[in-house]
Amino acid sequence: MQSQCLTLQNVELVAETLGVAPNSIRYWFEAKVLPRLPEVLANERPGPKPKEALPASTKRAIWGRSLKASSGKGFIRNTS
Repeated sequence: MQSQCLTLQNVELVAETLGVAPNSIRYWFEAKVLPRLPEVLANERPGPKPKEALPASTKRAIWGRSLKASSGKGFIRNTS
C-alpha cells in the first residue's frame, strides 16, 4: 500500500485570488480541516446513500387507502 498525505498547494495563489492572507489558509487547514479529517472519513460509507422511508401520510396519499386496511396481497384499488 502506498503512503498518502494531504497537503496544501498553491497557497499564495489561492490567497491572492480570494483576497485573504496565506497564513489564514494555513491556519484553517491545520486547525480546522486536519483535526476533523479522521472523523469525517471514518463515518463516510461508500456507495449510494440509503433511501428514507416515506411517511405514512404520503403512502396513504399515493395508494389511496389506510395502511392497516391492506391485506398484504397486492394492490387494492380505492373505489370510493
